[in-house]
Amino acid sequence: MKRGTAALAGMTAIAALVLSGCTSKQAGSPGPAAAANPEINTLTLLAQRVSETSAAKQGAHLNISVEGSGQALGGEGDVRFGAKPAMDLKMAIPEMAEVTMRFVDDAFYVKLPEELEPGKSWLKIDTKGADPLSKALGSAVKQMKENGDPSQTLKLLEGAGEITGTKTESLNGRDTTHYTLTIDVKKLVAKQSDADQKKALEEATKAGVQNFPVDVWLDAENLPARIALNIPFTDPTSQKTEQVKMTIDYTDWGKPVDVTAPPAAEVAELPR
Repeated sequence: MKRGTAALAGMTAIAALVLSGCTSKQAGSPGPAAAANPEINTLTLLAQRVSETSAAKQGAHLNISVEGSGQALGGEGDVRFGAKPAMDLKMAIPEMAEVTMRFVDDAFYVKLPEELEPGKSWLKIDTKGADPLSKALGSAVKQMKENGDPSQTLKLLEGAGEITGTKTESLNGRDTTHYTLTIDVKKLVAKQSDADQKKALEEATKAGVQNFPVDVWLDAENLPARIALNIPFTDPTSQKTEQVKMTIDYTDWGKPVDVTAPPAAEVAELPR
């Protein structure tokens, strides 16, 4: 169980970082619909276009893959952005088979393959808790709540990077524009307001990481079709900084997403 818990801590934290799209920092009401992929030559304009199109599209379906720390995970589910962020995600986590994760009402719920107690297959992770797993996820979930939808993720990168390539591509049967970004880690450190995230990035610079790539594919409506990152990540169990490859494919923008917490009778206490 200890190995499984460590894997869950590390890989779920990565998933939370990838899903940093769930928050309340929407910039008011959306502006007029953007023209299909107008010329975008700055990161600021890229974030602006995505904000204009995604502000009214509170829900989406996603497929996610993560590779890091010598492991790989994949999954899919639904996510709701905006003032009341939520997600319902099924993921294949090493050593733990399929795991269902829900984020609702500021709490993470994880359904494990085996019951922790008779009749209790769900584990609640209080991001303000004092146990190791809660601590590992607390900062990541805080970022989930504060960073916003994909447009907010791009806004966080403003001033820390630039567009270094643009081309048209067909992605999963859709015409898209592929933007390649290069992010300067030191500049990103200077922009961080969250102490834990700032510390993690500072550790990356100490490990010799100077920059990392981000790739964004927008469809004809300037909605994200895919976001791929190779970012420095500090493993919460080993404290080693490694490059983690993360890819999220978005579909069904605007779909209604309703997520509920599991019944309290089916939720177990976190093992200590």
